[in-house]
Amino acid sequence: MKTTKTVVEGFFEAMYAQKGWEEFIADDVTFEGPLMAPVKGKEAFIEVTKQFLQNQNEAKVRNIIVQEDSACVMTNYKMGHPAMAILDLDACEIVQLKDGKVTSMEIYFDSQKLTEFMAKMKH
Repeated sequence: MKTTKTVVEGFFEAMYAQKGWEEFIADDVTFEGPLMAPVKGKEAFIEVTKQFLQNQNEAKVRNIIVQEDSACVMTNYKMGHPAMAILDLDACEIVQLKDGKVTSMEIYFDSQKLTEFMAKMKH
């Protein structure tokens, strides 16, 4: 039987491997993050996530806390280009499931740290 934890683990494993993660996403998914307007719909969610994954060098799930159909996922990302600079960024991602699919996701991280890093990368 698929539990919230196994679905969430499968989603993050597939996303980090960049293979098959799209099948975990509900058609009416919503996404919110600190540096962008809310995103609605599977196609928009996939596009935003693909852009994010282009900058990811390494990612890992540090912990998952589950309550019914919701999960709080503590993650760590190493982002940037190894020849230039790497940002070590911790995040908290709140994932809501329905019928085994991700229906909403909110991500929280130190947006100032990311903004400063991106500004350095442009120079």
